[in-house]
Amino acid sequence: MSDEHLRAGVITNVVFPVTAFTAVALFTAYVIYGGLVLGHGSREGSVTSDAPVEFERGIFFDPLEDGGLIIRDHRGDELWSIAEDESAYIHSTAQRMWDYRDRDNVSATLPFIVRSHEDGQVIVSDPMTKRGVAINSFGSQNAEDFVDTLKAAE
Repeated sequence: MSDEHLRAGVITNVVFPVTAFTAVALFTAYVIYGGLVLGHGSREGSVTSDAPVEFERGIFFDPLEDGGLIIRDHRGDELWSIAEDESAYIHSTAQRMWDYRDRDNVSATLPFIVRSHEDGQVIVSDPMTKRGVAINSFGSQNAEDFVDTLKAAE
């Protein structure tokens, strides 16, 4: 009978805690993976601003064969050409927005929307995927320069 008592102790003291720990670890990994890699929970609502909009423009990001990038307006007119080694934050933003469309299996028929708000937030959003990128996450000066360049191209 003492052997049965020991088995119950092993199950209670080892198996259950290890199982519980494993379940918590797997759930945590799922939540982190879903948020960081898959982009769940990063819909446009999480990067909006309640402040009034100061500037708004529809743009397309067009990649170049040499690694550069062209920003076009909603009509397709070129606004800004960026070399591969310039403005990494814009390349990063374009890549993230393309990835969102690829992930959601959405075509590129509508332009991305750039909005500059009175509170300083600059957000590039996609009306098709409902996701966005806050340009301020790359620094307030980059956000300001981005909007200034788009305004100057008008």
